[in-house]
Amino acid sequence: MGADLVIGANTIVEATLSHTTLPHLNWALSRIKVEPVTEQAAKAAAEFLEDTGLHGHKYATVAEVALRQPKPVALLTSNSDDMTKLCGSQVRIIPPDQPAPRITRRTGGSRAPPVPSTGDNSGQIQLPGTGSR
Repeated sequence: MGADLVIGANTIVEATLSHTTLPHLNWALSRIKVEPVTEQAAKAAAEFLEDTGLHGHKYATVAEVALRQPKPVALLTSNSDDMTKLCGSQVRIIPPDQPAPRITRRTGGSRAPPVPSTGDNSGQIQLPGTGSR
C-alpha cells in the first residue's frame, strides 16, 4: 500500500530559501504531488487563522493543503502545536522528535539523493507509481 507525498506550491519557495540545491529540489518535485495554493485556498487558510486566533500564513496554507487531501493524512511538521490547532483531529501530526516514516523507491529511474532513515521499517511510505510492498 502506498501513500501520496504532497506539498503546497508555496513550499517550493521555502525549500529554495533553505539552501536546497536546484537539482535536488527538481528531483524531489518530480516525485511528489504539488498542490496549488489558490485564492480559495488562501481564504480557507485565513478562516483557519481567524477561528484559532493564530498568526502565520505559512502554517495555515500547509494546514489547508493537508485538510483537502483524501484521508488518512499525516503531516510532518516542526510546529506541531499550531498545526494541531489548525487541523484538529482530521490530520495526524508527526513532530520531528518522533521517527519520520522511511521513504523508499521501488523501481528503476534516476538515483535519489540519500534519504535519512531511522532504521525502523514500520513507517515506510511507498512513493506513488513505484509498486507496493
